[in-house]
This record gives sequence, structure tokens and C-alpha cells, in this order.
Amino acid sequence: MAIRLKYLLLIAALGALFLPLIQLLSPFSKVKDLDGDFDISNKPHFSKEAFKDGSYQDQLEAHLKDSIGFHNFFIRCNNQLKYSLFGEINSSGVVEGKDGMLIPKSYIESYLGQDFVGEDVLQNFSEKLKAVQDSLKAHQKQFVVLLVPGKASIYPEKIPDEFLTNRNEKTNYDVFIKLLKEKQINHLNLRNFLEEKKGKLESQLFANKSVHWSGNTVSVVADTMVNYLRDKFNYEMPYIVREAGEYTVENYRYTDYDIAASMNLLFHIAEDTLYYPNLKFYRSSKVSKPTLLGCGDSFFQSFKGFYPILDSSFSQASRLYYYNRFVDWPHRFYDMELFNNMLDIKLELERSDLIVVEMTDENIKKLGYGFIDDILAHYNHSNTYDWSRINQLKADPKNQAKASRFHQLAGYSYDQMLTAIAKGKLDKNILPPSEFEKQVQQKMQEIRNTPEWLDKVKKQAIEKNIPLEQNIRENAEWIINNS
Repeated sequence: MAIRLKYLLLIAALGALFLPLIQLLSPFSKVKDLDGDFDISNKPHFSKEAFKDGSYQDQLEAHLKDSIGFHNFFIRCNNQLKYSLFGEINSSGVVEGKDGMLIPKSYIESYLGQDFVGEDVLQNFSEKLKAVQDSLKAHQKQFVVLLVPGKASIYPEKIPDEFLTNRNEKTNYDVFIKLLKEKQINHLNLRNFLEEKKGKLESQLFANKSVHWSGNTVSVVADTMVNYLRDKFNYEMPYIVREAGEYTVENYRYTDYDIAASMNLLFHIAEDTLYYPNLKFYRSSKVSKPTLLGCGDSFFQSFKGFYPILDSSFSQASRLYYYNRFVDWPHRFYDMELFNNMLDIKLELERSDLIVVEMTDENIKKLGYGFIDDILAHYNHSNTYDWSRINQLKADPKNQAKASRFHQLAGYSYDQMLTAIAKGKLDKNILPPSEFEKQVQQKMQEIRNTPEWLDKVKKQAIEKNIPLEQNIRENAEWIINNS
């Protein structure tokens, strides 16, 4: 009997060892995807070049490692043990504050002034904002700066004590808000507004395990923002009514569990009760809604993620630029990869009634994401183009294909779209082709000759599932285009 039990245990142990392989070859159990996990469904592409430089082997090894059965489950087990036993947070740049509140470190640094860029920089930026506001007003356009608080500035009492020993006398927020007032730049300061609302709403302003303000906070902020725009500019904006909603400890919406989700744990770890009111939008159907051209970070996305605030308040001809990189809203643009350098700022401004640049206090140092400089360059006529090169780029079949794909989506004519794409290409490649290629080759060699840099590029190539040489070139081109 004892011998039989021994053999049964041995068979069970061997079976357990082979379970991951069986799951890989013939999946028999659904395993939840990791939050933010890379797509590992495709094997790396084999090529002689990739095999010779060793990148194919590295990619194949990484692919097999990540594809093994129950890989994601084991990762979650490991992360849960580290968090439960040692308080280790598997989310980059996040620290655990008092009472278990998770806070991005960059927001703490901004609140304490550790990322202060200097008064001269902020003075120059505010002068640009004033120039943009004046230029837009001359063309019957309105301009607003929307200031959003980060988590640390609303809950400074939750910041770990060890961070408080390094505080700058000046912060980007303090200096910037003073300059906005002095120069009479239109702005809505939601940090002051939310500081007054703290402890007065149905649930806390930021969920404990989230980067962003909560859905309930968004509902209150949206009403304030829409009232501000309606009263200041006489726009036909909806009246937002908050009606009775849902209290929940688990069914969090949109970004209210984003930090914890990124930690890829086994169990739900948030304990705070959040509230989600129902929103109703009342407006006259006789007057068209204003057209928005907005640029901002992920907090701006909250106005479409929790509730249809943007859809209800602005026309479908509007645009929301995410970090001035690509068009993120209206929803028809989602995942379409319509990048900003494929658009014509002149046409974008002409079609818009209201231009808004949104930034958290942590993102003030990004100085408008380049969006303000783009508008200024247009009104100052500082963009000059070699039209012979523009015409060459317009003749490129790849650019023509892009124009065919995107012009109706963007509301452009085919030629407007093709010209905008060509201008965007030229803006990113001002050098003559021969000189550009020469600089790219020099930068590629510099990457190869710098071991630490090359290691990072190798890891990046594995993550992107592309040959090493291709990634070296992409890195070199990015540096040349953005230097």
C-alpha cells in the first residue's frame, strides 16, 4: 500500500511538472491575460541577419519562456506573494503611502517641487500661452488652460515621511498659476476646486489603488468645466444632472483600479467604497455644439472613459490629442493610429471653436507637449517648406495609401491629407536624404559601440519582436528626428 502511494505521488508530481507543457501544446484551461502584457502569440521572425547577430535566439528564448502554460498565473502568484509578504509593488514608479494609498512617485516629486524647471522657463512658456490666446482670439477662437491636480497634491498627508525631507521652496504649479493670473490667460484651476471638495463628496476624490481621479470626481468636475465654458464663452453646452447611482467595493470602472491592475495580482486588493452617479445631459437641440481641439494627458481621457461627457458636450468634428501624439477621440479614431504629424494645424484650427490644453501639475514641465509651439509656428508663419520635396513625398505610394485611408476619417480632402502627411514627413526629416542617412548610420554605430545602450536596445527588440538591427535603426532615426 505504501509503495503504491509512493508511485501515485510520483506520478502526480511528474504530471504537475508536465502540466505547463500540456497547457502550451493543447490549452485546457483559460488563463487570464496580464495587464499590459506584450502580445506573445506570434513566434519571432527568422532571418539570416537576426540569426547571425543573435537577436533571433534571444527573441525565441523569450517567446518560449512567456508562452509556457500557466505563465501568467505563475506571474500573478509571484507578484501576490511579494506584495502580501513584503509589501513589494510590481508597478513601475509607484510607492505605497500612508493607509495603503498607492501614489505615483512623479506626482510626489512635483508636489514637493523636486522637478522644478525654473522661473525663466515657466515665464517663457506663459508668454507663449498668452501669444496663442491672443492669436486665437483674433481669429474668433477661444483658448483655455485646464489645470488638473495629481494625487499627491490632493492627499499630501498620505505621502511617506521619507519623501518630505527634500522639499523645494518653489514648485512648477505655484509659479505657473501665478503667471497665468498675471497674464490674464484663461484657465480653470481644478486643483483649488477639488481641495475644497475634499471629504465632501460621496466617495474619496482618488481611489486608493488608482493613479487618476475617481469616476465620481469626474462627474463633479465635468459639471464645473461645462458651466465654466458655457458662462465664459456663451457656448451651447449641456446642463449636467447627477442622479442617484451605485456604491461598490469591487466593480470599479475605467481607471479606478489602474495601479492595482498593473500589479498583476491574484486577488482584488482595494477596500475603499466608490460611488458612481448616473449622469443626465440636458441641452437645446436647436444650436450646434462647439467644436473642441483639445490636447492633454490621460486625465483628459476620463471625460470619455467614465461618462460620455465629451460626446455630449462637443461636436463630432472635435479632436482630442493624446500628449500631442495621436488623435484619441471621438471614438471613431480609437486604435486608428492617426498621428498628429499627419494633420495640418492650419486646418485643425480653422475647424475648431475652442482650443484647450490640459495638464496635471506633474505635466506642467512638459510645457504644453509641443502643441503650443505648433500653434505659434502656424500663426508666426515660421514653418517654411521645400515644395519640391513636398511634391516628391506626395508622389510616394506609401504616403498616397495613407492619404486614401485617412482623409475621410479626418474630414480632409484627399489632397489636403496627402499634403499634410508630406509636410509631417518633412518636419521629421528636414535634412536632405543623403545627409539624414549619414547621420543615422553614425548614430547606429554609436549605439553598437556603447554596451549599456546596446543592451537596452536588445531588450527593446525582444519586447517589440523585431530584429536587433531594425531596432537599432529605429532608435537612431528617432534620435535624429527629435534632436
